[in-house]
Amino acid sequence: MTFDASERVLLASLADVLIPASDGFPSASQAGVADEGLDQLLAVRPDLAGGLKQLLARCQRRKPTEAVAELKASDPAAFAVLAELVPGAYF
Repeated sequence: MTFDASERVLLASLADVLIPASDGFPSASQAGVADEGLDQLLAVRPDLAGGLKQLLARCQRRKPTEAVAELKASDPAAFAVLAELVPGAYF
């Protein structure tokens, strides 16, 4: 499963809500979570791709902070995909 440029931009903005830049550490997007990090993670965890596609479709045209908060409150399974994928791709 592949992710196009617009999906990767959206993922980067959602990921920055979970991992913002802080003292001496880059934000998720600065660390390449939506680029090579995503590709590397999905190479070993392809089972996350379908859930990621679905949550990205739900979050389009929404403010990242609001989208993440809504996922966390109303769809714990979708939030779990994001919460597992972003740190995995970051580190």
